[in-house]
Amino acid sequence: KQPNGICVIMCPGGAYILESQTYEGRDLKDWFNARGITYCMLQYRLPVGHSEVPLNDVKRAISIMRERADELGIKSVGIMGNSAGGHLAACAATLYDSPETRPDFQILMYPVITMEEALTNGLSRDALLGKNPSEDLVNRFSCEKNVTPDTPPAFIVLCADDPDVNPANSFMYCSALIEAGVEVSMHMYPKGGHGWGWKDSMPYKDDWVAELKTWLTGIEKQL
Repeated sequence: KQPNGICVIMCPGGAYILESQTYEGRDLKDWFNARGITYCMLQYRLPVGHSEVPLNDVKRAISIMRERADELGIKSVGIMGNSAGGHLAACAATLYDSPETRPDFQILMYPVITMEEALTNGLSRDALLGKNPSEDLVNRFSCEKNVTPDTPPAFIVLCADDPDVNPANSFMYCSALIEAGVEVSMHMYPKGGHGWGWKDSMPYKDDWVAELKTWLTGIEKQL
């Protein structure tokens, strides 16, 4: 009702096989709305053998919100995602093809980042790229390899005991961002595992939510 100028587009996780649209999607809307943030959940098409399809959808989603910016009181459009949705969000932040499709910031929760077989999540890689992807395809969708000084600022949160996505994914992305001179805030907690989204069962929920609130306040002050 009283927009503060920030828009967040959420990409739920699900290994590019399904989409967790509740605790990694709709359940976050009230928290964002209470802070004046326009919140959208993207129901992107699953790849099913077509690796560019989810990326095309997230680019279109960013464009749509930019087209409606005046109507909705939006000044900054950011992308957010969990797990494989975090990979899609990071792809949006590194593989945009125009000012209209470039997000202004990125929020990544326990994200898949690389498609290199040794460190990626196998289910996500197979669903997005197929069983025997080319080196070019692996490189294109390994987000750590596509960071530039123009990549938008990032907030990353994860747990050290994540059994499904190696924390090295976030480390390598954070390192690439730092090397490129991109602002990054990364928060890792000792326990919590994977896939917690907005669940209260995550033992450090109050902590990471407080950190995100502070970070988003910084975004708002820049508008």
